[in-house]
Amino acid sequence: SIVALQSLICKRRKEGPSTWTEYRVFTVEQAMVKVLPVKDLISRTHAGLDDLKEYNERRSDIEEKRYFEDQAERINQAIDEVEKSEETKDNLRAELRMLLEIVAYYDKNWAIGSEILRELLIAIAFTVPIFLFIGIAPTVLPSQDSSGSALGFVNWAFFGVAGSLTAVLRKLYLGSKVEVGLTEGKNELYQALKGAILGLVSGVMVYAMLKGGFVENGKIVPDVYSNDPKDIGLSIFWAFITGFMFENFFDKAVREHSQSNG
Repeated sequence: SIVALQSLICKRRKEGPSTWTEYRVFTVEQAMVKVLPVKDLISRTHAGLDDLKEYNERRSDIEEKRYFEDQAERINQAIDEVEKSEETKDNLRAELRMLLEIVAYYDKNWAIGSEILRELLIAIAFTVPIFLFIGIAPTVLPSQDSSGSALGFVNWAFFGVAGSLTAVLRKLYLGSKVEVGLTEGKNELYQALKGAILGLVSGVMVYAMLKGGFVENGKIVPDVYSNDPKDIGLSIFWAFITGFMFENFFDKAVREHSQSNG
């Protein structure tokens, strides 16, 4: 019966994302489509469209978004036809079956992406403080020179990498888990590697500009020749923020270029 099928679906969905909820109940939902009354058929179609819309809102693929818009328009038209005449309900049942198949496909990749992304986020979250520690190590570890030493371009490079990886961490956290699942995390690994390289370059570049005198020392500008705690703190801040911003600006420029060409 419909009640029994709905009860089974609710039970499966409560088991959590690791069970690939919609994917697991896909065959049950397909069976329900054949027997749903028109009122419930329309309601379930609207719910399916909402699910698909939620997945597509975080997708960066423009073609996928356009495909969703075309599909939503066609399905809404089928809903309007059923509301005018129930004789067209078979058409809506066919549209709903296809819609459920797409939602189940996205849900499966969302579940896969969630697992991959969780491990990747943990790895990056542990890597950032490690780079920060390596960068600041010369100033905190005991040495023969009790006065310590000023930070060099290598230290700035480590701080820049920490900043850019933080930007990558934020972007991945806010991104689409479906896309991670579709690519099995390969694009995200590339983003992390690209971010590390950009952070390294930005850290060294800003250090060279400060050392070359392109920017004068001041209250908020560090003296790269000084080992004063204030200048060391400002150096960490400048390198970190530069890496963070450089990664964001580069990613935005690439995305806008792709969209203009698309």
